[in-house]
Amino acid sequence: MRTSWFSRNRGLSYWDIQAKSTRRMRKAERAKSEWNLATCLHRKQEKGSPNRPKQEIFIRDSREK
Repeated sequence: MRTSWFSRNRGLSYWDIQAKSTRRMRKAERAKSEWNLATCLHRKQEKGSPNRPKQEIFIRDSREK
């Protein structure tokens, strides 16, 4: 396992590999926070604010008529 890992990154030094991984981590964190923001906004819209009623209510009304 270890030998294959070294052969894969033979051209890079230890610090290059570390920098690469930290950069990947930061990228992932940024994506995660953006995704969380988007989902929070989406949930707020789903709940429906007073001036924006839920979509389901309209569907139910049309069925009753």
